[in-house]
Amino acid sequence: MATFAPDTVKHLWKTCLTSKEAKTLDAEWEKNVAARVTAWKTKDTPGSDAQLTWESHVVEYVTRIHSKTTAHGNAKGLNATPPSLPNTIPIFGPRFKPPTYLEQYKRKGQVLVIPETLFLKPLVIVHPFYYPNADLEKCPRCGSSNTSWTDGGWTGAGPRHVHGERVEERAMGYQLRCKACKTNGTKPFCFALTNKDFWQNWEPSQIPRGIPIFLSRAAVSRELFDLIIEFRPTSTAAGLAENIKQLHLLETTQRILEYLVHLKAAKPSLFSKPALQDYVDLNTSITSDLVSDIYELFSTRIRQSESSQYLRSLSAKCISTDATFRSASKATVVEKGGTRSRPLKGGIVSFLNENNEIVNWRLCMTQANSELVEMLTGLKARCDALGVPYPEMMVADNCCHVRGSAVSVMPSIKVVQDIWHLLMRMLAVILDGTRNPYRLQVAQELVDALLETRAGNGHGAVYRPRDEQVKRFKAVYEKYARIGGVWNAAAEKVYRDQLAHVEKGCTARTRSDILSDGSRIEGSHKGWNSIQRSFASGVENFVALSHDFVLRRNIRVVQKLTGTAFEFGLSTHGCHHISLINAVNRRFNDCLVTHPPVAGVTIQSRPLLANIESGETFGLVPSLTTLISFDDLEPKEPIDPDDGLEALLHSDTDLTDLDALAQRLGVDPTLLLQPQHTAAGKLGPSLASTQADLTVGPAAAATQSAPLLTPDIATSSSNLSQAVYPAITGKRPAEHSDAHSFIDIDAMDCDNNSQVFDSSPEGEPASKRVRLTQDQLINACASGTGSSSIGPIYSFFSKQAAPPEAVLPAATSTISSTRKQTSSTSKRLSTLQNSLPPPKFSPGHDKQLTRSQLLLMHHTNIDPRSLSVSSPSEFYLFMDLRAEHQWASFSMSPAKWKDATKLYNQALQSLSEEPTSEFTFVAKSVKTLMDKLNNVEAQVLRRLQTGDFVSSNGTDTFWKKHCSSVVLTKAEPGPAVLGSDGLNASSNTLEPGATSSTKLRKAPVCKRCNQLLYPGGQRSTLNHARDFCSDGVRKKTQVDIDDELPKWPQPAGIYDKGITFNAFALLEAIRELYQKVLSDGLQPTDYELEEDALVDSLNKRIAMDVRPGEVLFKLYKDFTLSFDTPETLFVTINNVQYLRILCLQ
Repeated sequence: MATFAPDTVKHLWKTCLTSKEAKTLDAEWEKNVAARVTAWKTKDTPGSDAQLTWESHVVEYVTRIHSKTTAHGNAKGLNATPPSLPNTIPIFGPRFKPPTYLEQYKRKGQVLVIPETLFLKPLVIVHPFYYPNADLEKCPRCGSSNTSWTDGGWTGAGPRHVHGERVEERAMGYQLRCKACKTNGTKPFCFALTNKDFWQNWEPSQIPRGIPIFLSRAAVSRELFDLIIEFRPTSTAAGLAENIKQLHLLETTQRILEYLVHLKAAKPSLFSKPALQDYVDLNTSITSDLVSDIYELFSTRIRQSESSQYLRSLSAKCISTDATFRSASKATVVEKGGTRSRPLKGGIVSFLNENNEIVNWRLCMTQANSELVEMLTGLKARCDALGVPYPEMMVADNCCHVRGSAVSVMPSIKVVQDIWHLLMRMLAVILDGTRNPYRLQVAQELVDALLETRAGNGHGAVYRPRDEQVKRFKAVYEKYARIGGVWNAAAEKVYRDQLAHVEKGCTARTRSDILSDGSRIEGSHKGWNSIQRSFASGVENFVALSHDFVLRRNIRVVQKLTGTAFEFGLSTHGCHHISLINAVNRRFNDCLVTHPPVAGVTIQSRPLLANIESGETFGLVPSLTTLISFDDLEPKEPIDPDDGLEALLHSDTDLTDLDALAQRLGVDPTLLLQPQHTAAGKLGPSLASTQADLTVGPAAAATQSAPLLTPDIATSSSNLSQAVYPAITGKRPAEHSDAHSFIDIDAMDCDNNSQVFDSSPEGEPASKRVRLTQDQLINACASGTGSSSIGPIYSFFSKQAAPPEAVLPAATSTISSTRKQTSSTSKRLSTLQNSLPPPKFSPGHDKQLTRSQLLLMHHTNIDPRSLSVSSPSEFYLFMDLRAEHQWASFSMSPAKWKDATKLYNQALQSLSEEPTSEFTFVAKSVKTLMDKLNNVEAQVLRRLQTGDFVSSNGTDTFWKKHCSSVVLTKAEPGPAVLGSDGLNASSNTLEPGATSSTKLRKAPVCKRCNQLLYPGGQRSTLNHARDFCSDGVRKKTQVDIDDELPKWPQPAGIYDKGITFNAFALLEAIRELYQKVLSDGLQPTDYELEEDALVDSLNKRIAMDVRPGEVLFKLYKDFTLSFDTPETLFVTINNVQYLRILCLQ
């Protein structure tokens, strides 16, 4: 780029003028320059005199060169054609570089060596002269072409500052005046080309090259803009700003060195003598906040839309799904007080297709299956729009847990287990972890038992048939159980769980010609976790980075594929700016039609990116699940199963790590440190023929001759651990211990699992059996709207219209005919069968939130402030009420939680109305208080253990008070009970002999109801029941692992001791709930936990299309019917029992 030297330019300009005009040029030029500089100074335009003077020369040059190439406004016909510029006048710009020492030395023979010459900033001119085909004449407000440049002129405020890549720059713009807006009285009607309002409707990629990107408070050069969007994903905003700052400092230092070199070489003249001057460039480089703003602008204007459009163009034959929590935990929501919360407790759920492309992803608020249903529903709509078949297989780490949800959307899909997670679970129960010499050998043989050929060299893995997998899998486990010293005490339970998957065919595959392993999605988690590695992030930036990561990864992956389906991706050649490439391809195809190539030359049209209208959105999306205030009681910090398994397998054994892993595996954490106690003939159900006939792995011959080891595990420490942490293995009773007792393996078709898991009537397509939950989710996805005040209870009852009474079809019943139906029973039944009135709804309302809270509110329709107790006033109020009312998690029943939440919200509202209040009242949900109490109790235990009661303000008064105000364990009457943590059960103090260094571990809790299992010690009547929770539902299903039990807490009386189901109690609960919600106007903040849990089970179990005209509730297999239940209330279809919900028909 040539430098702009005003004297040289004026001399060249004179060559195209007459002698008379040439004589007056210098005077007119200098006069205009001086007047312009004076006008700028009066408006406090920043810049030194030398900078402003040089910029004024540039403006004068552009003004004159523009007039030379512009036709007169009144010209017509041929005279209206703009004249051409003489060859004697050079064209500079649009980026003007100031002259250097070289310019002075070569033209004048001497140099005025002053540092200011080297620190003049380049100037970018934004003028229609340089962009004749950019269509700049349209008004950015009304779109009218009735505009004028002549009436606009240059911006009166002078040049504005622009952040550059290595040096700071300046920009000067012309103004466009809209005559239509002026006539209509619309203001403003004059738009400067250096104002962001002019470019508000332009995508950054559409802005002509060379024009800076203008924001409201700053501007950046195109080079710096491109650098930020390219390198921001691999760095933080602060780190990138620091790198740019270092480039600026490097450039400044090099220029100072250049000044000193020229100063030393300068010779004095008669008129001047070179003198050293100290000069510092005070202009600062770009800040981290501005880097974030620029990247957010790029994401919202370009990246999110193009990434989503590309995702909607992809299909899948096999999808692999999993969630990662490590990366999602970095996304925080900032509240007004500056505190941060992490609402994305469901992690990042993503789908990968057989080509390793990400085809769907979502930031989830919960871990509920309904969010998976929404994602599958969107993928199904996409397949319909693309005209391709639905996915045939779905690979998941929790296949049996998600199978029902997947089949409800795509009935023909086969949900299978990924081998990686199964292997990790089995390796997790190897004694001593990585230090066990058999570990690698066990891993190899387990994989060989399931796979015939491993993936590699461009082909996928080949899976063995189910029967062969079962035989080999059993043989591997029993082989090393006989060797001894390989499995720990928790291995038997984990082995049985994984064997159930193998026996059901979860590890088999219907096709071997497509990739269906789970290791690929685990590899994608490394990419997700690389986002903001080791740094926290706001929700806005995290969402932007996630969209960017997905698109860049997909474009990189598609470069390795071949076929017509990947033409557009291949046409990018790896460039992730696909909206720009798509625009280029579209213009190229247009030119191919309007300007065809010469004869004999063939040019193919370029592929375009398909725009599929599937209604899908990605990232943060509105979800019906997020509107549920009382969701599954997941931990405050979700456990990433992959992190837990890998932590155990690749690090030293630590009890703090084992607790989380044991919770995931469903075993007692102490069993992970104990060897498996084996004795001859007591290995559990075994296949003697398998051991004799089958050789597994290359080392089988050597290991078969190994001696049988029976280590002694009866130590004092283990006995103490067993006393405090009884084994929670969750083993099935003897009658259900064999997997064949609850599923007929021989009858199952490995190629089509719909016959095994489908409960549709014979001869009727499974797609016709649509549950209510799916309809709700489809409607929610289609509308994309919702309100925090219309929760799941409203959503459920809104689907229940009251049609005219119809004659019900005869019901086939298998209920015992010995049931007695008294007159009181008949009257009770008649009352419960009456139809309920139609519902009415009331809308919710929005709140004023911070930027990140508004983003979360916009995408999820839930107020983030209701999810946390964050401000100091909210926290101190919570702690005072906890101490006053003795809130302890193990003693809080659903009714107590409701009362506590109501009490807290009332007190919080009163506190917010005080004149000195610094926060706005937002009602908290029950679950928010439950999470907060669990968090506080964990802090109390930690402080009691360490003896550290000092708060952030340096005093210990607060935590000493609250660590002793509530007893965290239940105590039996009598002498004090000393727990394994050294705490007295009757007071939060350390017993004599128990030091503060005593290991404190979180007491075992029931996964279903979140209650302590053994608060009173051994054989205490205060302990949690062994088999069922306080609402009468079993802790874990004992019949069918696919039959998910209702969530806690169900209304009292419906279930009893984990055995009996009372139909009358369920019907009465439905009527009572309907009356309270839809007739009495119960507000969401007044919902009871039992009411929310009831509707959750109704959503999951009610089927409306099994029999036309009937609303049926699918019964749980774990419960038997109460003796007084009338036979007419039940119907059996396809060997599945249903309860008639007549009041909702």
